[in-house]
Amino acid sequence: MTQAAEQLHAQVFGGIRAPRSVPYKIGALQGMAYVLGESESIETPPYRPGTAELDAWRAGIDEGKREAHRHLDDLQAAEAHRALCGG
Repeated sequence: MTQAAEQLHAQVFGGIRAPRSVPYKIGALQGMAYVLGESESIETPPYRPGTAELDAWRAGIDEGKREAHRHLDDLQAAEAHRALCGG
């Protein structure tokens, strides 16, 4: 992973929110890295099928992708605002 995904991950999970499991956080980081172009694919699931860990990992990937898309949308909006405001 590179810094962008790790920084976004720290921002999302570093604040006050409901605690998440390690598999969930690992999945989220992988989802973020994928959307941010830091990973070509999401790795093979590190957990056995039918386990709560695999379910958490997959749910984390979904949240990670959503948060990364939101982050990219925010960056695009900020860039458009700067272009319109001349700064």
